[in-house]
Amino acid sequence: MATSIRVKLIGKAQSVRAAGALAATIALTACGANAPDEQSEDSVGSTKQLLSAPDADYVNTPVGKVHKTCVREATGNEAVDFAPCRYKHKLDFAKLRGAPSNAKSVQGGQAPTVNGWVENSSRNAPAGSWFSAAYSAWYVPNNPSSQSSQLVYYFPGFQNTSGTLSIIQPVLQWGNNGWFGGNYWSIASWYVDVNGVAVYSTPKTTTSGNIIDGSMVASSCTIGGSCTWNITTTVRGTATTTTLTRTPGLVYTWAAPAALEAYNLTACNQYPNNTGVNVSTNLYHGAAYTYLSSAWSSTVNSPTPSCHYGATNSPNPGTTLLSHW
Repeated sequence: MATSIRVKLIGKAQSVRAAGALAATIALTACGANAPDEQSEDSVGSTKQLLSAPDADYVNTPVGKVHKTCVREATGNEAVDFAPCRYKHKLDFAKLRGAPSNAKSVQGGQAPTVNGWVENSSRNAPAGSWFSAAYSAWYVPNNPSSQSSQLVYYFPGFQNTSGTLSIIQPVLQWGNNGWFGGNYWSIASWYVDVNGVAVYSTPKTTTSGNIIDGSMVASSCTIGGSCTWNITTTVRGTATTTTLTRTPGLVYTWAAPAALEAYNLTACNQYPNNTGVNVSTNLYHGAAYTYLSSAWSSTVNSPTPSCHYGATNSPNPGTTLLSHW
């Protein structure tokens, strides 16, 4: 199946073509060496026997902290199978669906610090259906005027609402997440699940002013919507592209057409030197890849420091302005 969809971006339009693909599968073994287990409660309330580790051993993924031994790069376009991580992890999948903020402010001798999900738009799939594609586009913003150890993510994403909670997302990143990146812009495509497993495609660098095309496209779907997923992040007009293939797939019924997440951010000038980032997204659902209107909701978690946060939605096509200044 191949489909051609136009994505409008701040007055511009571009034809984006995506095709489903099947690829060989690689297995990721369970993370962590043999050691006495201890109980830990994950973000959705289930109790597991997990290992402890120093904070320095964790990676700030685009949905929370995962132990570095359970973060994997999938080179090329491999499809991946996953085994649960043996280490404690701090993920907030339930909070992505509009529960209270996981963007916490650290107090007590430290400057207030943003650490987590900040703001997003959202949309549920129609009753009885599931998402089958998303095509997004946004500009790479200016570099932050203050460059420290902050980490900033912009992305659209799909999440399932039952079974093993997970998110897929094409991501634009500023900063080092503990595994890759620095004081520059980079792109990668991600899968993270509630078992503390995180897989990303080969990171590529980009610069301010470029346009990012992000897509999540299903293929080989069952009648119930379990699909192979290709998550692709591309710098428009260049050969810079990176794809992650996820199979067997889950049924994704919740979308974040645009989202902002940040870590280690203590001042508003550590965000990009813009008033915000516009993300345009077209959503499709079901086996027929039916276009879904942009009747989106917004969630703004408003952590400290307060940086004029906002997620303002505009229809036709659906665009979310993620504000910060």
